Amino acid sequence: ALPPPPAEKEVAEELQRHGSSRSVTNINGKLYAQGWLALPAAQEKGKALFFRRPIPDNVARDAELIENARSKYAELTYAKQGLQTFFLITLLAAALLSIMLALVIALYFARRFIEPILSLAEGAKAVAQGDFSQPRPVYRNDELGQLTRLFNHMTEQLAIAREAEELNRIRQEAARHYLETVLESLTAGVITLDETGRLKTLNRSAENILGLPLSELSGSNWHDWPQSVPQYLLLTELFQTILATEHTGKPVQTAYTGGDEARILLAKATPLPADNGGGTVLVFDDITLLVRAQKEAAWGEVAKRLAHEIRNPLTPIQLSAERLAWKLQDKLGEQDAQILARSTDTIIKQVAAMKEMVEAFRNYARAPSLKLEKQDLNKIIEEVLLLYEAGACTFDAVFSNIPAVMYADTTAMRQVLHNIFKNAAEAAEEAAQPEVHIHTDNTDGKITLTVANNGKIFGKDMLANAFEPYVTDKPTGTGLGLPVVKKIVEEHGGRIALSNPAEGGASVKITLPALVEEHYEK
Repeated sequence: ALPPPPAEKEVAEELQRHGSSRSVTNINGKLYAQGWLALPAAQEKGKALFFRRPIPDNVARDAELIENARSKYAELTYAKQGLQTFFLITLLAAALLSIMLALVIALYFARRFIEPILSLAEGAKAVAQGDFSQPRPVYRNDELGQLTRLFNHMTEQLAIAREAEELNRIRQEAARHYLETVLESLTAGVITLDETGRLKTLNRSAENILGLPLSELSGSNWHDWPQSVPQYLLLTELFQTILATEHTGKPVQTAYTGGDEARILLAKATPLPADNGGGTVLVFDDITLLVRAQKEAAWGEVAKRLAHEIRNPLTPIQLSAERLAWKLQDKLGEQDAQILARSTDTIIKQVAAMKEMVEAFRNYARAPSLKLEKQDLNKIIEEVLLLYEAGACTFDAVFSNIPAVMYADTTAMRQVLHNIFKNAAEAAEEAAQPEVHIHTDNTDGKITLTVANNGKIFGKDMLANAFEPYVTDKPTGTGLGLPVVKKIVEEHGGRIALSNPAEGGASVKITLPALVEEHYEK
């Protein structure tokens, strides 16, 4: 008999709970049924009866089959959870793959659907930024493809339109530049006003003729100019005169004194077409020199005729008066002889005065014949001033640092200086201390001679018409001195101007071309 196995803890616990324990065991390849049974006797407490009995072969085989089946069932029961997990994982993987595949397919078809829209959006953004050089690709032949083709056609048309606009802008810019060049090259002044009277454009000649910085008033209404700048009142009056010709279509000749000197303008206003915005263009030209030249030519012809007609009888009149005095002085009484002497003396003096006037007529009528030589104007002034040293008027001369060398006719220039100095000294006699200040300057190839006195100023009419024949503010003047002076100065290539300085007195300014040489510049 086999010895009983030791009681294991599990067996002891089972005996304690149930009072018995049974099991089947395999010993040396043979099955045995064994078990434990607790003894109930008090004296046998804590003890158990062990039994073991071999199992018949047929029962063993059946039991083995049952055990194998139970083991397989247990294995299957144990593997069931793993299979469920595996199937669940497989199902989840298949589901995820299906979802991902569905998403990929959906994204693919969505991409195919929205790609033309995205392309159109990018194209619209490029067009909004002004880029018309990026045609959109056509992905499909459906409505979106047709829309893309239409968008490309629109972009192409926009590019063509922009090129045409750019070409038109370039042409307009060239036309504007050409017009500005033409306007700048015109000697006439041109001003355009819009339909409300605001200043739109003007050329440089307009500012030069009017003597005012009109470019600063661009965009403002000419009716408001006197309110902001009071000295523009004369300009607004001139505009009113010019605009009055808009309806007549005939130019008007008017005087303008709002600039640096009095001018005679020939002006006309022309309305602009309403389809181009309307407005008015004012065109005016300075004809002061032309009018003066016409007057000088007319006065020259008159002076020439008067000199010829008057000079012929003057000498016979003088000789006849002298002969009468010589013949009758011994044949008359003392009283009658005195009357005869006074009468003949008066005739002779008046004839001499008439001869001087005739000579002045001749000097004005004939063109001066100049013999130009290199001369220093400062030295000529010094020589002429020697004639005025003994006078009551004080002459103060300040000469330029650079010699005032020029080509000049000494005799004619002396005549000019003598006339100006004499007039200045006579005008300064009204001052308590008569003074005449002379200043020369040689800058930028121009010699400037300024002669100013501290006495009588020029009248308004004198400033406007000083160089016209027979215009004078002296009771005994002939009015031919300044016209002759002006003619000589212009023959030397210079200009002469009169003014009344703010500090008082009158001033004469002569500008002459200087002889610029290297050693003079040094």
